[in-house]
Amino acid sequence: MDRLNNILYYGIIIAVAAVAAFFFHSYLLALSAAGMLVLPFVSYMLMRLSHGTRIDLGCSKTLVTRNEPGVISVTVRNKSIVPIANYMFKLEISNSYSDKPQVRYINLSVPALGKRTAEISFKPVLCGRISLTACDAYVRDMFSFFEKDKKDSAKFMFSVMPRRIGTVSGKYLSENVSDESSKPKKDSAGTEVVDIREYAPGDSLKTIHWKLSAKKDDLFVREKGDTVLDRPLLLFELCKNDINGILDTVYTCLDRCLSSGMPVKVCWSGRGSEQLYMADLNKQSDIPHLFDKIYSAIPTNEQGRTLSIAKRQLSGGSVMYVASSAEGVKVVNL
Repeated sequence: MDRLNNILYYGIIIAVAAVAAFFFHSYLLALSAAGMLVLPFVSYMLMRLSHGTRIDLGCSKTLVTRNEPGVISVTVRNKSIVPIANYMFKLEISNSYSDKPQVRYINLSVPALGKRTAEISFKPVLCGRISLTACDAYVRDMFSFFEKDKKDSAKFMFSVMPRRIGTVSGKYLSENVSDESSKPKKDSAGTEVVDIREYAPGDSLKTIHWKLSAKKDDLFVREKGDTVLDRPLLLFELCKNDINGILDTVYTCLDRCLSSGMPVKVCWSGRGSEQLYMADLNKQSDIPHLFDKIYSAIPTNEQGRTLSIAKRQLSGGSVMYVASSAEGVKVVNL
């Protein structure tokens, strides 16, 4: 419809110029009217000569965090010697945890043998994998009378990391955990423990005192005595109903453990799978790679699914368990 309107208005302008040239006997107006008749055909030929265009997509940050602003960059390159007056395409922005993609239409003018970049501000509210897709590209002449489809397309993906929820304490680590430092110092096997102290890098993972660490919001180890193996394992439900809260809690807990020099094993499951996904984390730089793996699983609406699978497939012991953001991280026995 806009193309028809442009042609109609342009025709009216030519007609007015021609009538004015006739009544005022003006050769200048007559030449102007004639030139206006020729210009659309020249513009059409220039549009047909435009070639060698390409779309590049990117993001201003290598690591995007939920609820933090970022910038998506869209660059159109023109390798031809003809400038492009109107280059238009559709940009789809979709999140793996969202049902509805966002659609934006981009319109740029691109100089000859040059490029033009458009920047789009965004602030992701969901964790997940963001997919940017540029498609349905076409060019129009300077008057927007004619258009030519382009085969240009591009795709770019990046992950949105959860946000840190401050200190992992209270309900975020464990609820209703008794203060075991005030009780006789015995482990779960009944063996007396000589002393309990803060965790130091290099301490055996078998000496981690999980429940006291959860209560005190710091890592503690048993100094002496035979202990059972409380495996350094974090188990969480990939539940769609509370996906942000759960992943925020998991991220904060992992960041706290790894910053203390304690390796962690993480387990989760997705919809339609009866197997646990597992990943070993040794340092903080492993966290982004972990969430790339997590985002490949499909969230489920079934509460307790991961815990049920873990009880069937793991050999037992105490683990940290995240079922919802309201409950935080709990210490449970498999």
